Amino acid sequence: MKNLWQEAVHLGITPEMSFTKRRNIKVINMVVAMVMAMSIAYTLSSLAFNEFLVALINFSNVIVALVSYYLHYKHRYQFAKFVLIFHSIFLFVGFSILFGEELVTENFAFWGIVFVALIYTKRNYIIIFSLLYVLAFIFVKTYFHVGYQPMVSIPVSNYFYHINLIMPFALIFFTIELFKKESGFFQHEVEIKNAELMQQKEEISAQRDNLSHMNEEIIAQRDVLEEKSREIGRKNKQITDSMNYARRIQSAILPSATEIRHYLPDLCLFHSPKDIVSGDFYWFEAVQPVYSSVTNDRRGGGIFVAVADCTGHGVSGAMMSMLGSNSLTQIVNELKITEPAQILHELDTNIRKQLKQDQDGSDLRDGMDVALLMFDIDFKHIYFAGAQRPLYLIRNKELIEYKGDKNPIGSGFYDHKTFTLHTIELLPNDIIYICTDGIADQFDRENKTKFGTRRLRELLQDLQRYDFALHEGIIRNTYLAWKGQNHQVDDVLLLGMKF
Repeated sequence: MKNLWQEAVHLGITPEMSFTKRRNIKVINMVVAMVMAMSIAYTLSSLAFNEFLVALINFSNVIVALVSYYLHYKHRYQFAKFVLIFHSIFLFVGFSILFGEELVTENFAFWGIVFVALIYTKRNYIIIFSLLYVLAFIFVKTYFHVGYQPMVSIPVSNYFYHINLIMPFALIFFTIELFKKESGFFQHEVEIKNAELMQQKEEISAQRDNLSHMNEEIIAQRDVLEEKSREIGRKNKQITDSMNYARRIQSAILPSATEIRHYLPDLCLFHSPKDIVSGDFYWFEAVQPVYSSVTNDRRGGGIFVAVADCTGHGVSGAMMSMLGSNSLTQIVNELKITEPAQILHELDTNIRKQLKQDQDGSDLRDGMDVALLMFDIDFKHIYFAGAQRPLYLIRNKELIEYKGDKNPIGSGFYDHKTFTLHTIELLPNDIIYICTDGIADQFDRENKTKFGTRRLRELLQDLQRYDFALHEGIIRNTYLAWKGQNHQVDDVLLLGMKF
């Protein structure tokens, strides 16, 4: 029985409802249960006195109570209130007209006004429904005041008179008590929630203080990091400035394209350092012939061109490139060595000596790969020698490769080095290419495949469909398209000449 009562009282209540709404629905459910019990009692009493019409009307209250519960079950709360209010007005007005004012059923209007005031929070609803109860009460009093008689006479009206005289005020009392009890219960819940909220507030305040302390530490660490970042920025700027200055020095040492074109007008030069300074360098020297009065002819002299790929790139490669460039100039101008194979042999000796690579315990293995060629003064022949770098000759749209020797310049791993001299007779429209391995070693945009030597040879051969002046741009664009957004692997240098 207790469980049934709890289910009836809590019918239609959901956890997400506010305290006020839950309280009002619970009060309505209890009042409906009380009215239903009272109506059953009225019905049984009426049946005992054989007043079947009175019993039927009272039993309608039971039906309305059940309808109200069903509406709460369906969460139609507002509609349930309307049913209760309008049925109660209809009931006491109907009872009064049918059975006379001796039953004093109009006194239930006072209970209705109290009931409305308790279950509604909006003032408009309270005023409207209270006025309806007042108007219904006035209507009943006026109806009998003008002389109208009850439609049905019941012999036990005195019995119901005393009950109806007390019952409305008993209902008012119990309704108010139920409201106060539920208000106290919900007030207790509110106090518990407030206590929980205060505890949460204190925890949040403690966490906020902790976060504030952590924030102060983070700010302090940030300031330290910012200062370190500024220091790194200053040092980075100093390093970058030094690198840029080194690039200016390296650029000053490298021959200008204008200088080379003075002797070799049809020139293709593609140079792309990986870093600010480059480990790849090209070298050019024009040596004037010596006139012999004895033989009445010119002897010696020629145009020297080389490309070199030094160990590493960046600063270390740039230092090696300056060492190599200066050594080549010294060998040709001071030592008067003009044969390319002998120049490479002397360059290898010079580099090994300057880097002390032949001394015991030396761990320096730095060196360079070089493609060196000399044109005689009349541009009739080319003399080529290579240290791990080839020469590509394009003749009649066919590519001929002259391989360099598998000996690098420098590096203590190699002893008894020899360099082979290749003599090539020049023909009109011949094109010569020499290069480092930067293009061939470059990975594609997906970082999976190298450009490779085979693809480079095919590119150089395919270039013959275009005017020589376009070769440099086509080579550059092909390289950049292959690389895409991928990082540059190595310094890139390619030199081409047409005759």
